[in-house]
Amino acid sequence: MKKIYGYAKNIISKKYKSNNLGLHCHCAETRENLLKLLEKAKQENVGVLAINNYKSLKVYTQVLPLLSDKDIEVYKGIRLIPSIELPAKFNFTNLDNQNYNIEVHILGYGVDIEKEELLQQFCSRNYKSINQEEELQRLIKIGHEIGLVFNDEDAYLDLKDDNRKFAGRAFMQALMVNMEENFCKVREENKKKLPFELRTNWRAFQNRCVKDINSPFYLDTSSLNPDVNEVINLIHQMSGKAYLAHPSSYFSKAGTLKDTDKAFKNVIKFAEDFIQMYSPRNNSEVYINGIEVFHPSYLGNMEVTSEIKKLANQHKIGSSGGTDIHVDKTLTSSETVSSDSLEGNVTKNKLKKYKILRKKSIEISELRRKIIEISNKTLER
Repeated sequence: MKKIYGYAKNIISKKYKSNNLGLHCHCAETRENLLKLLEKAKQENVGVLAINNYKSLKVYTQVLPLLSDKDIEVYKGIRLIPSIELPAKFNFTNLDNQNYNIEVHILGYGVDIEKEELLQQFCSRNYKSINQEEELQRLIKIGHEIGLVFNDEDAYLDLKDDNRKFAGRAFMQALMVNMEENFCKVREENKKKLPFELRTNWRAFQNRCVKDINSPFYLDTSSLNPDVNEVINLIHQMSGKAYLAHPSSYFSKAGTLKDTDKAFKNVIKFAEDFIQMYSPRNNSEVYINGIEVFHPSYLGNMEVTSEIKKLANQHKIGSSGGTDIHVDKTLTSSETVSSDSLEGNVTKNKLKKYKILRKKSIEISELRRKIIEISNKTLER
């Protein structure tokens, strides 16, 4: 009991004013959007915040120095964990014995910002991009083939949010003009229409159709990403901790209850296969440090959460949670920084379990000072 009390006393000390965590957040790389995210974190009394932008540390190395001394004073109670999120390919055999490559995401927590160049070189060498114009044409062709009702021109509207940069969003825009013809009215199966859930979130179309092997819209993106081994190695080379992100998001949970049930069973099988392969117990060279057990994509399914947490405990790896919030000009995800499932603030009051990540956190003023020093040294060369 004394030990617990002593730890609690440390948490509420000046160094750690809050034990709420904001893990797995995203922020567009501008001063305005960084301030929006920091303000959300402050409102939710978040003391430790991790911004995991895709393949980039610029929000730390280029945007953070743009904050004024006044900004820093306002958000001085927040500690940052320099972090990234990297796609990778993983070969998986599902419950229907279909073997294919899944695009998985690996979170890198507490990476060394001084090794940013290593990250940039890796990304330029190992990642390829989808041609969004060609992808939009592919989606339009498939849409007509399966009988969806829309005008091609509606997918090419020039909107202020640069809609055409994202083929999936542009395609959904065209379909929503004829909502009744293209989407189910309620959450039930109609094979001639798209699932109800897709009416409100174009990102869901990406995850539940474009990445679903059983969807007519499926696109094999395995050639675009490096292998999991390479990504984990990079994160460790950058002195970071590698966590598997949201295993539940790699399987479409649209359709009937039977479909949803099978999807969640595939989630468990996938998590088991992945952890088995990259467990510190089984692999001394390439291993993960943890897995994201709490995430909105679990849809509050406590059975799946419990099974994955059991796997994490069994293999002695960390468990984490995140809202996956995206703060930018087209906010399309969670409105919260710390409430990472339908069950509520699961990361709240759990700082002891995140001891490794907490140690990686840096006071916002200290990180800003360090980045400016590094930048000045670079200029002097």
